Amino acid sequence: RCGACVDSVQCSVVVAAGGPTEEALPRCARLCNTKRTCGRHRCNERCCGGRDELHVCPLVCGKALRCGRHSCEEQCHKGPCAPCLQASMRELACGCGATVYPPPVPCGTEPPACAR
Repeated sequence: RCGACVDSVQCSVVVAAGGPTEEALPRCARLCNTKRTCGRHRCNERCCGGRDELHVCPLVCGKALRCGRHSCEEQCHKGPCAPCLQASMRELACGCGATVYPPPVPCGTEPPACAR
């Protein structure tokens, strides 16, 4: 299947498995060491076949977002994560309460500077 090993299989076994399909091909014990599309994780599947579409990372990213409170919930990816989409439905005020940001307040927003 991956081309790393050669094995002989009887035709009757292949026919019984549904014909010469990708699933019916025998698998060797070699673990695929190809990096997935995210660039962080490796395939590690036994005899995967080495096609690029098989190397899409199925894991959740999990990197800390810029807000510092939440983690990326997108599929594992290359490059920076999108901004945090969480928001507070409470107003955010400066220390004395003179300056107020009305809700929704994006996650990670610092309180406004005090005008007094």
